[in-house]
Amino acid sequence: MQKPYFIIFLVLINLSLAAKTFNFYSDSLKVKDKDTTKAIVIVDTLKPLQVSPLFINSARLTKKNIDLNDYKYAGGIFNYVPFGFSEDLGYIGQPSELNLYGLGNNNISYLLNGSEITNRLQNALNLYSLQLESIDSVEILKLPHGFLAGTGFNPISLNFIDRNVFSAKPYTKIRYYQGNNEEGSIDFLFHTFITKKLGLRFDLSNSSANSKYVNTEYGGWQASVYAKYFFSNSLNFILGYNYSRIRTRLNGGVDVEKINGDYYSTLFNYYLASVNYSTRYQKNYINNLSFKILAEFVKQMPFEITFYHQNNFTEFRQNENLSSGTEQFIFDNNKYLTSGLNVKQSVKISGLLHNTLLLTAERVKYYADILNSNVKQNAISFSGYHTLSILENIAPSVFYKYATVNNKHYFGSGADVKITFDKVSLFFGFSDYTKPQTVLTENFDLNDEKIRTSEINLVYKTNKLNAGISYFMFNGTNHTFGVLDKRTLSTKSDMIVSYIQKDLKYSGINLNFDYNVWVLLFSLNGNYYFNDNNLLRKYSLYGGIYYVDTLFNNNLKLKAGINLKLVSKEQGKVYDFNSGLGAYYYLDNDMSIQRFDDVYAKDSFRADLFVAGKIQDLATIYFVFQNIFDEENYYIPVYPLESRSIRFGFNWELFN
Repeated sequence: MQKPYFIIFLVLINLSLAAKTFNFYSDSLKVKDKDTTKAIVIVDTLKPLQVSPLFINSARLTKKNIDLNDYKYAGGIFNYVPFGFSEDLGYIGQPSELNLYGLGNNNISYLLNGSEITNRLQNALNLYSLQLESIDSVEILKLPHGFLAGTGFNPISLNFIDRNVFSAKPYTKIRYYQGNNEEGSIDFLFHTFITKKLGLRFDLSNSSANSKYVNTEYGGWQASVYAKYFFSNSLNFILGYNYSRIRTRLNGGVDVEKINGDYYSTLFNYYLASVNYSTRYQKNYINNLSFKILAEFVKQMPFEITFYHQNNFTEFRQNENLSSGTEQFIFDNNKYLTSGLNVKQSVKISGLLHNTLLLTAERVKYYADILNSNVKQNAISFSGYHTLSILENIAPSVFYKYATVNNKHYFGSGADVKITFDKVSLFFGFSDYTKPQTVLTENFDLNDEKIRTSEINLVYKTNKLNAGISYFMFNGTNHTFGVLDKRTLSTKSDMIVSYIQKDLKYSGINLNFDYNVWVLLFSLNGNYYFNDNNLLRKYSLYGGIYYVDTLFNNNLKLKAGINLKLVSKEQGKVYDFNSGLGAYYYLDNDMSIQRFDDVYAKDSFRADLFVAGKIQDLATIYFVFQNIFDEENYYIPVYPLESRSIRFGFNWELFN
């Protein structure tokens, strides 16, 4: 435990020396006396510091690009990024699993402005709890870099960067949409300057739905308040608070064992189809408080430190009133409290060397019925990323991470190189590290997972074409899989009761492009996976063909066309929403572990008609005719996807 504290000591000493050795920049409001006979002219030279991405070689998805696509919530935008796919559970509000590089829950770290917001208990995140309209961009770490973020060693990391620069005039934005089955969502965003140095942002969101299938109601509220104080050009403060309340009914999909007669006609008939659970639901409450200091006392040495406290409470209920004779009684309260700090220090030396240092220290207290006892965890991690510009177009990097989790030590490292030439860029990287067990699995006598990854991608950009091709490999020794209890009992639960470990080795290839020809736009994001164990779907393709033009003297920007989705079938998987994990294996009556081999879904093709018009760069009105061929299918057995329906809405930006 001495090494991490020594690192913290060095960082704090460096900060204090920097503050004493170098002068602060002059105050942002300067007074110039042009003439003794004239009035004093106040010149505002305030240049706010901004929250920056974690690493220079990460992919970045801006909100401007996000708005060009059709999405309902934060999870939907990842269908359009390389190796991204949302495991859609059909009904709005369901905690659908995000899949990146073939990995989902228990493998992805989620961060907001560099601070981890992953549900520490489940090692996952319900993306309905995120307010996407207040996001400036999403940083997607490349596969070899994923383990560097947060205190754990998840292979994948996403960093949502908030809008932290405010307009001079009060700004208001409203996003609204209305769909089938009483589905609707509204988001109200407002920010302004209270004084010349104090900016305030407020965001309020509400969404709800009531699907036709039994036990699928959903309702959610999110709110956030951020205040940013510009002390000077070299020192800014950000105080933030995020709140989320979500109630989701979880019917577990259609109970196929009760289907008699024609399979598909019954499955997609919400009058006839029986669901697995008619009494199960989940309530989640999140309160996150953060205080961030942005500083640049020395040119080319920006510094960020964030203090945070998170309170996450989940109620998981099933048959709580004992109204069902077939469903098990479950009454779990799962809560945890997280307090910690993040430090990020960047150092640029004459354009030759770029260094990024990350330090995270946190304590988590669990008060969770799913753990059967109260648990405390301490974690400290230190990551470094160093890039050397040998030549103008060649930049090799090395990176590493050292962490202690409950007095156990972990280390990982890797290297990459990026080569750029005119319109082409090439990236290659690899990493090797050890992933510890989570709080849910640490008491099951399991081995830590040894992970090796590599990725190569080629990007070509012109005014007409933006294209990329990528290939990756993942090798996980002792990868952990949950095992459901499917023994014939008097009551149903679908709870994970044990875990097994198997080696997980696979690779994947992605092709993505946006190609403009005249007034036509062709888009594609296609993923294909190579594996021998059939744990991953083979392919998923999202794309479209659109008419894009500016009309009426540049007053209307129009995008109209067809969204296309082609997805391969999925091997059997059942979700335990209490743990947040999906299970491929189950325990039978003979206490043997079996694989869910039944695949009820066929390959799926869906098409939507999409029309959006932006009026004078202020208001966007859009219309979506979903599933125009009324395809009956599902991605995850057995959660029927949305039938043919209409959805419409608008984005309206107001400057008051």
